[in-house]
Amino acid sequence: MNISGIKTKKITVEDNDLLKILDEYVVEMREEEVLIITSKIVSICEGRVVPINSIEKAELVKQDADYYLMAPDNKYGLILTIKDGHLIPWSGIDESNGNGYFIRWPEDPYKTAFKIRDYLVERFSLKHVGVIITDSKLTPLRWGETGLAIAYTGFKPLRSYIGTTDLFGREMKLSQASVADCLATAAVLVMGEGDESTPMVIASDIPNIEYFERNTTQEEIDSFKIEKEKDLFGELLNSVKWESVK
Repeated sequence: MNISGIKTKKITVEDNDLLKILDEYVVEMREEEVLIITSKIVSICEGRVVPINSIEKAELVKQDADYYLMAPDNKYGLILTIKDGHLIPWSGIDESNGNGYFIRWPEDPYKTAFKIRDYLVERFSLKHVGVIITDSKLTPLRWGETGLAIAYTGFKPLRSYIGTTDLFGREMKLSQASVADCLATAAVLVMGEGDESTPMVIASDIPNIEYFERNTTQEEIDSFKIEKEKDLFGELLNSVKWESVK
């Protein structure tokens, strides 16, 4: 698999046309490639920014979260949230590379992912092409950030091993590989977290991926998520009192 980073200028609140940025920096795409783009520049171009001095971050986090968990004794002052089916700190809101703004997640990341894929299909005359909008995430009990696909389209997000056998003939009952999140993690490593100015990558020669000649359906999006009650960590998630302002 190849992951090729795309360097750009600094994307600021003066930029409000994501497709114009794609026109300038995505100069070529081939069949069976995936464009992976950080949610940060998507949000900036969509105006999903709030001046830092205009609101307390905690209040903005509560507004954006589906559920939030206040932890006054938390060492890092962290607010843990559930947003759009993701367990994520701060509702995904970030200040890094925001130049004085809080940057929220895109309002409708799947709508934007579909728009980007349609643009790529038309511009480069493609059929099998994928798009991922990604952000960084933390993993409990591990230092460091990896990648999270907050939206994807154009390919099957899971590779199921259920019903197959391992090397020794043992039947697999639960194993599924998250193609979307694995690609997001590889992309985040190339994008970096600081001043790399690499908000996009193109992934090619990807193993174990199944492309569609269309955008992802709502049924497929829903099938990628797990309700707390069915989650492997559901007992832990349901052991605390989540709050919501919605």
